[in-house]
Amino acid sequence: MESPAKKLKMSSPALGTQQDFVSFGDEEGTFGSTEKDSTDQYTPFRAPKEPRLDRAHGRNGYDPRRDPRNARDKPKSRHILPGYEPWVLVRTKFRRRFVHNTQTKESFWRIPKDVMPGVIEFERWEKDGQEKAENAKWAEQQLQEMRDKSKAEEVNRDADEEGRSRRRRSESLQRDDEEALMAELAAQAEHAEEQDAKKAFTATQPLQSQIPETGLDSDSEYEVVEVTDSEGEGEGEEEEETGEAPGEPAAGQPPEDGQPEEDGPVEFGEDDIAWQLAAMGEDYGLDPGEYGDAYEKEWEEGAEGLPLSREDATHLFRDLLEDHGISPFTPWDKVIEDESETSILNDQRYTVLPNMRARKEAFDSWAKDKATRLKEERAATAKRDPKIPYLALLQDKATPKLYWPEFKRKYKKEPELNDRKLSDKDREKLYRDHIGRLKLPESTRKADLQILLKGVPLKSLNRDTQLDSLPQQLLSHLHFVSLSPNARDPIIKAHIQKLPPAPDDDDLTDEQRAEEDKKREERRRREQAMAERVRKVEEERRRADKDEDRARRDLREEERELQRAMAVSSRGLSSHFREDRANSKP
Repeated sequence: MESPAKKLKMSSPALGTQQDFVSFGDEEGTFGSTEKDSTDQYTPFRAPKEPRLDRAHGRNGYDPRRDPRNARDKPKSRHILPGYEPWVLVRTKFRRRFVHNTQTKESFWRIPKDVMPGVIEFERWEKDGQEKAENAKWAEQQLQEMRDKSKAEEVNRDADEEGRSRRRRSESLQRDDEEALMAELAAQAEHAEEQDAKKAFTATQPLQSQIPETGLDSDSEYEVVEVTDSEGEGEGEEEEETGEAPGEPAAGQPPEDGQPEEDGPVEFGEDDIAWQLAAMGEDYGLDPGEYGDAYEKEWEEGAEGLPLSREDATHLFRDLLEDHGISPFTPWDKVIEDESETSILNDQRYTVLPNMRARKEAFDSWAKDKATRLKEERAATAKRDPKIPYLALLQDKATPKLYWPEFKRKYKKEPELNDRKLSDKDREKLYRDHIGRLKLPESTRKADLQILLKGVPLKSLNRDTQLDSLPQQLLSHLHFVSLSPNARDPIIKAHIQKLPPAPDDDDLTDEQRAEEDKKREERRRREQAMAERVRKVEEERRRADKDEDRARRDLREEERELQRAMAVSSRGLSSHFREDRANSKP
């Protein structure tokens, strides 16, 4: 006879047959409600401590109230059922489930019919999510396998490449060995020929001693040679007269000009390069001062071009950089890469300096002075209005993703956030206003900037104003910093080009006015010299064009005369002959 304790420990099939637990994947079922139990009345429970069952015998002899899992089972997760509030689906530690009403605090193991569609829809959604997660995991695994495979192929390819390079090195070494062997054999053959020549010379010494003297002073210079039939008659006669071998200069005579005694590499020095530059300059009609290093040597008289001092040329080039609004922080290579219509390359003042090195030196000097002046002006402006450097910081660092406390904590070491001239309350207000403007459409921000530009007085913003020296009224306004420089600078440039020049400033002192007048006079003089230089260059070019046209016209006229002279028919030749005969008769 079995003990009652053994009856309480039911196997898993008994758990599968009870109707108090519903499987997760049964979409067509009723999740705990069958046709047999459709007429059962639901008894509300405050807490789902145990499933409802037949108290007499249980089901199949199993009593869920005595299930040892009940004491250890606890709710694990809660899921809201969309559209069926306030019902929620609760999962337990042992993968059981029940529904709970958050308002009435009731829980049911058997899901009511009005809540069942929500549970089915939730489980279907959950199943789809699991499938998507599994698919994503499988795709990630496949991608990882492909990466591993590609890495393996790359390793194999590297190994093959290394093997090929090893074979190439081996073949190269083999070729080097073969070349060394051939060179050694050639050296041995040459040495053998030298030995044979020495032996032949030694054998001919007794014959030379037996040659009778002729009484000539140059007998020692004569040699006994052998003339072959293949040599020319003239050469043979000369060789018989001189007694020298063909192709060899006579003893005591230097070799012919243009034929060096030893063949060697031709040296290409600085003189050759200078000669080539001079030839190229002549081909293009340039003066020596317009190419090459213009200040290392003296020019010939009249070859330095039109009179314009180095200082005036440098000042003209600096005026060119100022007029085109070049930033001193832009590299020189980036400046000369610009090929647009407004580029400095299309300005006549670009050629006042003779070469690229002089232009680069002038640009570096101007950029250094300009950057120093801008730094001093910005420091003075920041002292007058502490909002300007803070707004510049907001333009670079502020983003709608950061709240004010986060922004303040992230950039707390910036000097703009530690400036005591601006209170923390004002900084927070400016930050919030700036973030609010960043959320506006870009078209609205551009329109606000144009309205702001129109409100700046002409004394502060005029045609002579550069982007690096904008007035304080612009730099301290939120409408200015709410646009990025890429979108803001073209609008400001277009507005400045439409403005008239700066009006006369009555606030200047006499010394300042005199200084400004002096600068304007010097610039006017440089521009006048430049205009005179351009005029003379154009005049010289027109004169050269006229000479070239005249020479071309004369050449065409000579060609036509030559063609007329050559265009004589046979009849014309016979008439000439008859006239010659008639004239020759007495």
